[in-house]
Amino acid sequence: MFELASVLGTIEGALGPFLRASALFYAAPVFSARALPTPVRVLMAAAFALLIAPFLPAVAPIDPFSAAGLLRIAQEILLGIMMGFAITLAFSVLSQAGENIALGMGLGFASINDPNNGLSVPIVSQFYAIVGTLIFLALGGHALIVEALQASLQRLPAGFDGLNPQAYGQLVWWGAEMYGFAVLLALPAVATLLLVNLAFGVITRTAPQLNLFAIGFPIMILVGLGVIVLTLPALLDDFTTVLAAAFTLIDGILTP
Repeated sequence: MFELASVLGTIEGALGPFLRASALFYAAPVFSARALPTPVRVLMAAAFALLIAPFLPAVAPIDPFSAAGLLRIAQEILLGIMMGFAITLAFSVLSQAGENIALGMGLGFASINDPNNGLSVPIVSQFYAIVGTLIFLALGGHALIVEALQASLQRLPAGFDGLNPQAYGQLVWWGAEMYGFAVLLALPAVATLLLVNLAFGVITRTAPQLNLFAIGFPIMILVGLGVIVLTLPALLDDFTTVLAAAFTLIDGILTP
C-alpha cells in the first residue's frame, strides 16, 4: 500500500511538468517536426516529467475536475507554448529571409513542402530552414530547450500564481523584432539582386532588341546562389545571435 501511494504521489506531482513539457515539445522547433510522431513527443514529455518530479518543490496536486485545477492546467500549457513559440519565432527569421531572397531571384514560385509546419515555402526558405536546424542541433539547442524547461519548473513550479504581465508584451515585441532580423539577414542578397535588376534596366534602355527574359533569369539565379554561398559563414553568427536572444526572452518570461 505504501508503494502504491508513493507511485500515485509521483504521478500527481508529474502532471504539471508533463503538461508544460507536452506544450513545449508541441511548439518548439525540432521537437514539433512532423517527422516526429505525436506519441513519441507524449512519451518524451512523460519520461521527462517522471524523472524530474522527485526533485521539484512539493506543490498541491492538480485537480482536473475543478475550476482551479483547469486554470492551473491552462497556465501550464500556456507557459510551455510561449517558451516554444519564442524559439519558433527565431526560426521564422530564416524562412522570411529566404522568402525575400527567393522573390528577388525569381524563385518565388518554386515552392516545396516544409515538413516542420506542413506549409509550402520557397525552396530558398527551406534551404535556410535546413541550415538553421543543423546549426541549432550543432549548438546543442535541443538540450538547451530541455534545460530551459527544467529551469522553468524550478523558478515557476506547477501551480504558480501567474506570469508577469510584461511577459506577454515581451513575446509580442519579440515577434515584431523578428521582421527586422529577417530584413537584415536578407539584405546583402536583396541589395545585390536590386543592383543586377538596375543593370538590366539600363541594358534594356540601351539595347531594346536584347531578350532579357532569355538571359536575365539565369543570371539572377546565379547571382542569388552566389550571394547565398558567400553569406553562409555570416549566417552562423547571425542565427546564433537570434537564438541567444530567444533564450534570453525565455529567461525574461520566467521572471516572476
